[in-house]
Amino acid sequence: MGVKQNSPKVIYRVATSPGGEGPEDVTFDTAKGDSDSYMDAQRAFSQAWFKVRTSDDQQVKEQSVVRLYQEEDGEAAVKEEKSWATEQSKSAKKPKKSTGGKRKSAGEVKKAAAKPKAKAASKAKEAAADDDVMDTEVAAGGAEEEAEAAEDNVPKSAKKAKKAPKAPKEKKEKKEKASKKRAADDGAEPKAKKQKYKDASGNLIKAPVSAYMHYCGENRARVREELAAEQAANPEAEAVKEMCRFGEEWKALDEEGKKKYEDLAAEDKTRYEEACAAGTVATEEELAQIKAAEKKANSKAKKQYKDSEGNLIKAPVSAYMHFNEENRARVQEALAAEQAANPEAEKVGHMSRLAEEWKALDEEGKKKYEDLAAEDKTRYEEACAAGTELSAEEVEEIKAAEKKSGAKGPKLTYKDSEGNLIKAPCSAYMHYSSENRTRVREELAAEQAANPEAEKVKDMARLAEEWKSLDEEGKKKYEDLAAEDKTRYEEACAAGTAVSDEELEAIKEEAAEKKRNATKEAKKKAEDAAIWKKNEKTRNAFMGFFTKPTTKKAE
Repeated sequence: MGVKQNSPKVIYRVATSPGGEGPEDVTFDTAKGDSDSYMDAQRAFSQAWFKVRTSDDQQVKEQSVVRLYQEEDGEAAVKEEKSWATEQSKSAKKPKKSTGGKRKSAGEVKKAAAKPKAKAASKAKEAAADDDVMDTEVAAGGAEEEAEAAEDNVPKSAKKAKKAPKAPKEKKEKKEKASKKRAADDGAEPKAKKQKYKDASGNLIKAPVSAYMHYCGENRARVREELAAEQAANPEAEAVKEMCRFGEEWKALDEEGKKKYEDLAAEDKTRYEEACAAGTVATEEELAQIKAAEKKANSKAKKQYKDSEGNLIKAPVSAYMHFNEENRARVQEALAAEQAANPEAEKVGHMSRLAEEWKALDEEGKKKYEDLAAEDKTRYEEACAAGTELSAEEVEEIKAAEKKSGAKGPKLTYKDSEGNLIKAPCSAYMHYSSENRTRVREELAAEQAANPEAEKVKDMARLAEEWKSLDEEGKKKYEDLAAEDKTRYEEACAAGTAVSDEELEAIKEEAAEKKRNATKEAKKKAEDAAIWKKNEKTRNAFMGFFTKPTTKKAE
């Protein structure tokens, strides 16, 4: 029965006495903050009845009555009651358990297991009905708060938590365990796993196909074409799956129509049986190896080819990608202009905008890019026919080499006539950062001193904000510096010498060693300065002793 546990007007009392009208043993008042008062009252009720039931005095047992009262808005009602006489009459009605050695059948076991579930469902149904009655009475009184409390505080016994659905693997394992247990109970051996056979070449012998599957294999292309035509004629209609259509057609076939496929299935079964008789049983390990090899062989990985120079032949590009390449720059400029006009608007990615434009194109608009895609596909097929197929290992080697060298070829490093590496050019942003770093650091230090509790801002973050806020005119100075630096670099590289990978590593190692030595030297100087400063007081006192003027003692 549902009870409003959290309502501040509900009080529970447990009374134990002859006739059930004696003094109260315990009181639980929800108004005093006893959030679990109903559960506590239930527990006290059970403990009181346990004391009566286990009493040594038979007279106390027979005369005592335990009652649980619920008082709401000044009206008390008995919610639960237990006495010796009522409990004895209940136990007398229960059928005695059979002690015979006769074993129950599977049907009897199933019925016995279903009884507790039916009983629990009945109790839950009764509790739900009581809750509905109580909620109706509260609503009639116009007390909205009490209705919410009654809804939130249904006893746990009336609530059945839904179990999370089990995974297919768990269901399968549970089913297998149940099957083995039933077989063990019946004294029979569990059903053996179906054996797989392999032929002389080590390949698994293909299992026979049913008549229905032969029918599907023969009619799949036709059904797909029909469904595609129906969908094109009525795009708003719900799509029909091909297997559903196969099922309908197979059911509609008569015996004569099915005979052809049943004969094919019989032939396939004979083929399988003969092959199994000539083959050998595959073990679990062999079966796993064969399946792994078949999976690898049947994978949909595209074959790759190389040309006469050993380079990978570039795969063809789709019509959509041709459209992207042609319109990417335009879309990026348009989006930048929109963002500048409305900085608060949500940013839109150029790929999203290109996809929208592609979808909006009609057949005529797409034709140009479809023709380009067809030409690219022809180029690829011709190059592959003239090239050489690559293995997976060769493909990995070529890709690794391309990644190392870069898509635009290896980036060369140059050295000048003195053997020093030529410094790479700096971007406009880096020129701006170099010029303004000192100023920004001073400003940030002043802000931090003025407001120590404020979150610290890094100088690079502030520089990035300032650079973004600059207009074209403000950036022009630094772009000119970047252009001059690039020209300086290109001229120096033209007059210098390219450095090999070995030389580059040696130069970098030498520079790193110089840096480490300079760091060590600077650290030692700092430590010496710290020691000198620490001993300054002692040194001054010592030097003062020798420089202090001496005076003769007065006679």
